[in-house]
Amino acid sequence: MIIALPLSIRDVAPGPGFTRLTGTRLDGLPDGIHTGGAWLSPDRREVWKPLDGRPFANAECHIPTEEYAALEMMAGQPAFPRNWRVEERYGRRFLVRSRAMLVPGNEILSSGLQIEDLETVEAGLWALNSRYWALGDVISVAFDVECGQFFILDLSSAHREPPPIPADDEWRFLDWLKRLGFDRLAKLREDARHACHPAHTIEVQLGRNTDGWPGPEWTHVYASRSRPISGLWATINDAFYVPADYAATGVWTWVVTPQPLDPGILKRYELVWGWSPIPYDETWLPGREGKAA
Repeated sequence: MIIALPLSIRDVAPGPGFTRLTGTRLDGLPDGIHTGGAWLSPDRREVWKPLDGRPFANAECHIPTEEYAALEMMAGQPAFPRNWRVEERYGRRFLVRSRAMLVPGNEILSSGLQIEDLETVEAGLWALNSRYWALGDVISVAFDVECGQFFILDLSSAHREPPPIPADDEWRFLDWLKRLGFDRLAKLREDARHACHPAHTIEVQLGRNTDGWPGPEWTHVYASRSRPISGLWATINDAFYVPADYAATGVWTWVVTPQPLDPGILKRYELVWGWSPIPYDETWLPGREGKAA
């Protein structure tokens, strides 16, 4: 049974001397629209975030969020270090973390981020989605100085999304990249996904061959940016080669395979990973969470 909490709980601080944090999200909305906002400890070293919030924007009550369950499930995955604890004060549960650096922020500008940092966040979202959970909100990222890792900061709206339409936060990740100014990486992901579009058509799903496409399993897309590549001289097992519009994409050829390629192959042919489908893990379906099949 869902426990409904009075809306007035939004203003309940963890204790005397705590300061409510205010700010603006990347999408322009104020921070804390769900929970009422996090609180900075009197010594300014910790942030206490409520584990309850509005179930929808104008709800007249709070309910417990699923953030704690999501973090427990994801602990140790990319962008999910176990850098938190849970405390209960004044009838309210709080997620407590050491104060971190927001991305972007005064301490970490978008220009200071590396591609590897962005890919860590992407891998974390993949891992979350693969377990049939969705973020449910804009991406918020911070850097933990103590453990030296970037992490996904806000899971107040995280929730389960099992089939028939399983979780997919790719569009949120692409929006986050563009808001940070990484349009080139976002375009690579979009163009690569479009390159394997026959695998998503009704014809191929029904087992029909479309435009010579080898089959629905060919969904792992790699970009050859340095030169055109073809099966006349390349020896990549099961590869299907799709000519690209270099002027529009910065890619000469898309190399599409039915399985991920070994890093050695990528280095040998100077390929860059472009896009792959989320590898859903059915052992995480409701009722089977994390259990072996």
